Amino acid sequence: MRKPVFFVVFLALAQLLLAQQSGETVRGDFVIRDKTLVRYTGKEQVTLIIPANLELTEIGSGAFLRSNLKNIKVPEGVTTIAADAFAYSKLEAIQLPSTLRVIGEKAFYGCKDLPSIVLPPATTRIGQAVFCYSGLTQIILPKQLRIIDQFMFYECTNLTSIALPESLLEVKDSAFYKAGLTRITFNEGLTSIGNDAFSQCVGLAGLILPASLASIGDRAFAGCTKVQTIRVSTNTALGPDAFQGIRARPTFF
Repeated sequence: MRKPVFFVVFLALAQLLLAQQSGETVRGDFVIRDKTLVRYTGKEQVTLIIPANLELTEIGSGAFLRSNLKNIKVPEGVTTIAADAFAYSKLEAIQLPSTLRVIGEKAFYGCKDLPSIVLPPATTRIGQAVFCYSGLTQIILPKQLRIIDQFMFYECTNLTSIALPESLLEVKDSAFYKAGLTRITFNEGLTSIGNDAFSQCVGLAGLILPASLASIGDRAFAGCTKVQTIRVSTNTALGPDAFQGIRARPTFF
């Protein structure tokens, strides 16, 4: 049954009044507060190009939470994607601006239909669990990224390989827990691998760890049962059960 016209008009006016009372402005299908996109109210569609003339600097927390949009282009000028911004959405593709600096925790959490993403070179801060439970098969990380935070790729079972940037210093706890990795290259300069960081990555076949690595956390590679070779520096402090479940013994250099 179609809603009466007066009801639709009343609902639109109520939303506008509510937005104004909270310091928000409504511009078409976009609710904005202080250059932050608070939420998108448009009808379901496949593709959304967020207009540049909105002059946004942030995609707000939960702005597209559980959205059915499949393709989104974020405009230049946006520097921040806040926590949960696209969590549990139906995204299949997203184009991020070169101006992006910060991605908040769980921003793409549970995006099962998102197979790939390119993070702009300027992005230097990425929060916890950003891609946790996502459908990623490939990702290009920023060249200047220093930390892969906790749970970032937790149970990304389709992610079979990843190129770690040369700037990387730390891989934190459970960052790649149960990811689908079959190979990974660690660059010199990496200093720390946290607890459970690569635990249960059952596809990994070999580990060549850099001399710069100061510490490997507890159970960091536990359950990586296919690993045939492990090369690690004698200067690297190994946490309890770092290689639990792996038959191959470490070769020290």
